[in-house]
Amino acid sequence: MTGSPWDGLVVADDLTGALDTGHAFAVRGRRVVVPLADDDPSPGGVVVVDTDSREAAADEAVARVRAAVERRNAATVYKKVDSTLRGNVVAETDAAMAAAGATLAVVAPAFPATGRATACGTHLVDGRPVTDWLDDGAAARPSSWRLDEVFADSTAAVERVGIDRVARGPAAVARALPDEADGPGLAVCDAIHDSHLEAAAGAVDGRGDVLFVGSGGLAPHVPLPDAARGPASWSAAGPRVLAVAGSTAAETRAQVDAVPDEAVVALPVAAAVRDPETAAERTAPAAIERLRADEPAVVTSVPDASAVEAATAAAREAGVSRATAGDRIAAALARTALLVRAESRVDGLVLTGGAVAAAVLSAGGAGAVELTGDAVAAGVPVGVVDGGTFDGIPVVTKAGGFGESTTVISALAHLSSDG
Repeated sequence: MTGSPWDGLVVADDLTGALDTGHAFAVRGRRVVVPLADDDPSPGGVVVVDTDSREAAADEAVARVRAAVERRNAATVYKKVDSTLRGNVVAETDAAMAAAGATLAVVAPAFPATGRATACGTHLVDGRPVTDWLDDGAAARPSSWRLDEVFADSTAAVERVGIDRVARGPAAVARALPDEADGPGLAVCDAIHDSHLEAAAGAVDGRGDVLFVGSGGLAPHVPLPDAARGPASWSAAGPRVLAVAGSTAAETRAQVDAVPDEAVVALPVAAAVRDPETAAERTAPAAIERLRADEPAVVTSVPDASAVEAATAAAREAGVSRATAGDRIAAALARTALLVRAESRVDGLVLTGGAVAAAVLSAGGAGAVELTGDAVAAGVPVGVVDGGTFDGIPVVTKAGGFGESTTVISALAHLSSDG
């Protein structure tokens, strides 16, 4: 809309998703800020809001999304959804459409650079239907591997836009969009290449009544007004890089396993479930010693698969839920990071897993993260912390399920060598 103080608004349901999607706008030369406190920064550029609603009850998720959209006046609104369709995807999409006054949502959660694609209506991760790829215990699983079936509960009419349309470009997609006269509609799009996502976004270029719904893949193709302010700048300050890895995803475990043993500092997870503070006090000294020697440290709750079993057993013994145990482990990791920062210079942060990233930055009193447009890999952006204990420190964030086995090692090297 004309005169909007923000060029774009992204509403995400977790922090790492907020950051990797925001990166897509920063790399295009926009100022992108992810507020972590109640107060928004000064307007201008793209604001990315984490509603922390992936595992929330549907009515709570709806309330948070509506509030996030209604509070901010933005020319373009982007509803970021998980690339594996976890969370309150449909309820949050409907809420964002209503709050933004959109009559059409272009839905394309594919992220080809990270192995997420939608072909013939089936949403795939590394070539497997998404529901097969996810662990049985994964929180907030999608109801189906078929994208149109996932969105069947929407209050808007659903129109599937197949690979034959997106492969022929924006004009072909535009002809397949729901008719405005029929009321609110969702165009649920196949995409296996970035060009397909470009076609989906380009089909509605110039329309002001559109909500974009996607992961980090669609975002680079969403049209925005000309940029008035650029992204934050950063430079490497030294070798003392602290990584905190808490995701239980197999990808994160493989990435930690690839780190040299001497750099890995294991959090005692059973102790963390019982008493996060004590567990942090036991863990921090080894990481402090590494950083004081000008070496990186990787503090992790998942040094191997047995750690997950130990956490589950400790939760059962303590009589707490799996979610509560996860919160306590994240709190212990965050406290460890603060203890390390109190006793050593920290030149850079690498945070793996949305809950862990949020816990560390929140515990450190960060007001926001500003994205730089730089990245270690697809879905692994570089930002700069604004405010709090880690103020001015470059930070790499990564969703637990993203990346190759070398991604954490690459992130450590990236921050210590200025790219």
